[in-house]
Order: sequence, then C-alpha cells, then structure tokens
Amino acid sequence: MTKDGKKLIACLHSVGKYRVPDGVTVIGSRAFKGCRSLKSVVLPDSVKVIEECAFSDCESLESIVIPQSVMEFGWGVFFDCRSLTSVVIPEQMTVIKGSMFSNCHALKSVVIPDRVTKIEEAAFDGCRLVESVVIPESVTEIGVIAFNYCESLTSIEIPASVTKIGKNAFQNCPKLTIRAPRGSKAEEYAKEEGIPFEEK
Repeated sequence: MTKDGKKLIACLHSVGKYRVPDGVTVIGSRAFKGCRSLKSVVLPDSVKVIEECAFSDCESLESIVIPQSVMEFGWGVFFDCRSLTSVVIPEQMTVIKGSMFSNCHALKSVVIPDRVTKIEEAAFDGCRLVESVVIPESVTEIGVIAFNYCESLTSIEIPASVTKIGKNAFQNCPKLTIRAPRGSKAEEYAKEEGIPFEEK
C-alpha cells in the first residue's frame, strides 16, 4: 500500500486480508479496484471518505468493517464485489450512491440507516440474494433500476415519505411484494408496474 499524506491511493494486488493503517482519512478513488484476491478489509476510525470505485472488482471480498466515522461514499464503491455477503452502512450516511452495490451477487443482508434520504440509480442492481429490505421513513426517493435483478427479493417496505420512484426500480424482481401505506406513491407504483401490493 502507498499513502499520499492521509489518503490511501493504491493497493497491492496479492493481499488477502488487509487492515488500513490508523490515521488514513480517505480511501482514494479505485484504491483497491481489481484486487481480486482481497478477502477482508478493516478500516480504522480515522477514515472519513471512501471515494468512487474504491473497492470495485474485488471479486473475492467477503467482509469489510466500515467504521461509523465514514461520512461520504463515492459512486460504485463496491461495484462487482461478487463475494460480499453483508454490509452495515454507517448511521450518518444520507445517500446510497449510484451503483454502490451493483452486481454484489452474494449480498444477503444490508441495513439502511435512518438518515438516508435517497437511494440512487442502480444502487442494488444485481443483488440477487437479498430477500427483504426495509426502507426507512427518512427516504424520499428511490432511483432508476435501484433494485433491478434482485431476483430473491420477496418483500420491501416502503414508507409514505417516498414520493419518487424511478423507472424500473424493481424490474426483474419476480418474487417481490411491495408493502406500503394505502394512498402512497409506492401503492401507485405497484399498480402501474403490476407488482403485488400489501398494505403496511
């Protein structure tokens, strides 16, 4: 690994497990991109920002400990991390960035914190094993193809606070039932898209 000040800017492709040194505040753009043998990462509490595609194409990455200190994620941070099984997003995050978990085929569990207001385009596209999702009441917008090809998704709870749902947000989710309040945008969307609906 090399550091530029307190920013981690590159990685060794042979590493299997890695603990980022204390004092690093930024995981740079594409810092771990393509580290195909990387299996686990622990980030210190000093990390505040994880830039775009920082861990993309880490196809063997199974686990990562993200500290509550992280305030900002870039686009596609975990894109194509096909072995990643679970993620807890820091509580202070307000946006799930576009393609953040795209093609995380093994992802089964994700906790969306209560401060998130927007789930951007393709955020969970291709997360085939995710079975259920609860959208917190802080969320107002779900982006285009946000949950596309979540083939195992059986239930999603969408609060009345969500007033915008992008095109094909739940395309290719054959098992899905949307649970939401009557008269909500989610009920309207479910009817338009022919998705089974249950009153929450």
